[in-house]
Amino acid sequence: MDTIDLLFRRLVLAAQAADALARPLEVGEILDTLVTYRAARRDGTIDTHDDYLHAMLQILAGERELVFADDLMQDDLRNEVASSNPDLGVLRTYASAKVRLSTSAVQRVLAGDTAIDLRPTTPDGVSAVEPVGGMTPASTPATAPATVVRSVEPQGAECPYCTHALPTDRPVKYCPGCGINLRVRRCPGCSTEIESEWKFCVTCGRSAA
Repeated sequence: MDTIDLLFRRLVLAAQAADALARPLEVGEILDTLVTYRAARRDGTIDTHDDYLHAMLQILAGERELVFADDLMQDDLRNEVASSNPDLGVLRTYASAKVRLSTSAVQRVLAGDTAIDLRPTTPDGVSAVEPVGGMTPASTPATAPATVVRSVEPQGAECPYCTHALPTDRPVKYCPGCGINLRVRRCPGCSTEIESEWKFCVTCGRSAA
């Protein structure tokens, strides 16, 4: 399996555990709950947050016909995939957009190896608890969505955008994992920088509260 196969497998099995296979899934729900970066790293082919976002961009753009969505959204995502320098943040613009998983692709996943670790992760990407009796609980919810902050205290914290652990021995302005400025107010939907007096994001229209 390559990265796309492994991410889609995790998506199918996480959606099954959440009893969500039969309904449309929001892009934000997929990224923040069902297939988070930290959880995806456990499958072995994801090294960086950009690798994760690029693979998710390909899946949601409709590559291999694994998911189906609005044509305009998928055309936009395909253009980004084909770009020499894709804007990986475009996924957050479509956070509220809904997609459906391909029935035939889902059946292929369920007919194969369905053993997967769906437990919450700690900041370094490993399981939060050891499995009981060697079994992996498939119904444990995935990690909660990251929250957007106006500034970040480095003591024991992690980046709210890529979940990289932050240094604890020095002041931190930029994330060492993704390079984002942690002291800038950003949209909770698409991560666009937001002025202090703005009530809504100028890029995606989401409430800045």
